Amino acid sequence: MRYVGFHTLLPSIVLLAGCTHAAPALALAAAGGPSTPEDWCQAQGGTVQSYVPKNPEAPTIEQPMCVFRNPDGTKILISTTTLAAPHATLAAVAYVNSPPAPDLDGAINPAAAYCLAMGGKTDPKGWVPTDNQSTRPIPLCVFTDNSIIDNWGLASRASSPPVGPDLTYKFRYRSPSPSPSPTGTNTVQMPPKPAPPATATPPLPLP
Repeated sequence: MRYVGFHTLLPSIVLLAGCTHAAPALALAAAGGPSTPEDWCQAQGGTVQSYVPKNPEAPTIEQPMCVFRNPDGTKILISTTTLAAPHATLAAVAYVNSPPAPDLDGAINPAAAYCLAMGGKTDPKGWVPTDNQSTRPIPLCVFTDNSIIDNWGLASRASSPPVGPDLTYKFRYRSPSPSPSPTGTNTVQMPPKPAPPATATPPLPLP
């Protein structure tokens, strides 16, 4: 995977923060295929699950998350609207490019530090499933455009080798069509190669 330096990626994230886009649900309906972010999540092989903040002082907000699991037990959470957005979001840019973070040696929580380095914010108390609030909380990285991905899922992608489920071609904005391929990874249609230029006929020699 091609890595982009942290200082190279950061200006792109800042520029994206100033962009405005159509509502995801409306854009999805216009594009055809799965009409809601939840539908898109399931079409990519994810499971939709609502999460709420563990912090009792935080506003009570139910956030639909798309959960992907690997057979080895690793998993990643990303908000359904982030995964299904027809445009690049801040969380998607950070995940896809996975820049190495600045020096995090000594950080109490490297994943939280990585989230902050990417321009996100995180609540150390984490989030829990709405239907199982006694389970271990999962800290989420929330960006200024309201795109959301879990701290460890984002940071683990930047490790060498990357750890956890690969979402690279599950983002709708990176998909050339609204339907996933049978393998779960969208097939990128490459344009045909241009025809080679015609060889000029050399002029005939003069008598």
